[in-house]
Amino acid sequence: MTQRVEHFLEQPLPNAEQQEKAVLGSVFINLEVLDKLEAKLVPAEFYHPLYRRVYETMLLMKERGKAIDPLTVTDNFREIGVNPESYGGIVTISDLTYGLPWVGDNAIDEYIAEIKKASILRRIITLTNSVQRDVLVGDDSAEIILRSAEEGILKLGANLKTVLHPDQSGPDYADLREIAKTLKTQFDNYRSGQATGIPTGMLEVDEALDGGGLQPSGLYVVGGKQKHGKTALVLGWAEHCAMILRKRVAVVNLEMSKETLSKRLFSAYTGISYSAFRPGFGSNGTENLYAKAIDALNSFADIPITIADKVFTLAHVRQFVIRVMAQAAKNNEEFGFLVVDYLQLLQGGQGRSKEEEISNISTGLKRIASELGIPIVALTNMNRAKFGTAEAGTAEEPDVDSFRYSGQIAFDAEAAFILHDPLRIQGKPYEQKAITDMVLIIPIQRNGPTARIPVKLIGRYMQFMTESEYKFHFGDTSEDKEVPETKGQLFTRTSTDDWADVEEDDEDDWT
Repeated sequence: MTQRVEHFLEQPLPNAEQQEKAVLGSVFINLEVLDKLEAKLVPAEFYHPLYRRVYETMLLMKERGKAIDPLTVTDNFREIGVNPESYGGIVTISDLTYGLPWVGDNAIDEYIAEIKKASILRRIITLTNSVQRDVLVGDDSAEIILRSAEEGILKLGANLKTVLHPDQSGPDYADLREIAKTLKTQFDNYRSGQATGIPTGMLEVDEALDGGGLQPSGLYVVGGKQKHGKTALVLGWAEHCAMILRKRVAVVNLEMSKETLSKRLFSAYTGISYSAFRPGFGSNGTENLYAKAIDALNSFADIPITIADKVFTLAHVRQFVIRVMAQAAKNNEEFGFLVVDYLQLLQGGQGRSKEEEISNISTGLKRIASELGIPIVALTNMNRAKFGTAEAGTAEEPDVDSFRYSGQIAFDAEAAFILHDPLRIQGKPYEQKAITDMVLIIPIQRNGPTARIPVKLIGRYMQFMTESEYKFHFGDTSEDKEVPETKGQLFTRTSTDDWADVEEDDEDDWT
């Protein structure tokens, strides 16, 4: 045991000295190699002190337009306050090319990757030493130390991803000839009726969104007054993505527990009223709801949705969704989108005011969507002052400035949604209805039109439907507002095309 510990302590720090020597020697042979090094490496990533100094000097000489060879590098060492003789002088620097074979571009890329990976491993050691020091000093709380350590690890993880998957990171650029090929594919898909995004399952919503559905790298914000049903609306989108499209959905819920949210999903999935999930199990004498629930649990458990209820910061969100995406890939699943419910409960935005903090959080979510190439749907509350009063008779229609704490939220988004009940007014108690007529407003969209889409909230199932979807399943019962006795084919459908041809009363209401 003692020998193993001593062996561990004698190990050098992770390094790639041979690769460092090779890339610098290649610069003396082909100066174009320096352009590639400058784009991907900084001097601090070199382990060997001589090689770090040589690289610093090369970059300085390139900036000043000087010739670069072993002699000029040695002479310019002194400009950065280094005595070349302390490193062996020109003989040692000239030896960088000794025995060096011709090195192609692929080999240079591999050497750079090895140098960067060794640098990341050394930074991990530095980070863990720093955490240990902070713990022993005891000036900060455990929560602060853990948060700092987590953020450090996440940054290193992002750097490692860049090294291991360079084709998925960094600037993405192409000339119009290359982009035109992508557009041709998109146009062919549009012509055949295919969307480039992930369908929400609500036909009119998907048609209103640019490209059809939720687009990769897009942030979508859904606002609404408290108890208007924002969570139920977005969970319906998640159910469609997971149950019909069989794509994995990640849900961050800061407002309720995993179990509570799962019961809401289960209610929509089975048609068992949420109110049944309490002592007595809602027995009505005609149906054994408990037996029905138990029978449905196995199939419900196979729905590809992952829920987190203890995610508090942007760093936690990023860590969570990366883990879910990795697990989905391992299980050969496609990833759908991420839901954040809701935005104002996240921490880590930093700022001098709550408005600035929330603006930074929405911008942070946009960056995560862009970095990972996934759609993110974030819920937000609305300012109460923007809603009507009992004296007005109806509620004032909100706009994007009504988003609580920050109007910046809408402008970070590809599209903003506002769920609005015109008859719900401030100053009157909320009355539960069997069926509630509401409107889903798209007041702003970066690359598409605004829209007003009439929707119905079916209270028993905590489920939203568009007018056409409702008619397809239940027929026209809008006059008596009775709760339908059956859900029809709502959760056995295979495509939204099933109700695409249902006639609308007034198409202008939502286009």
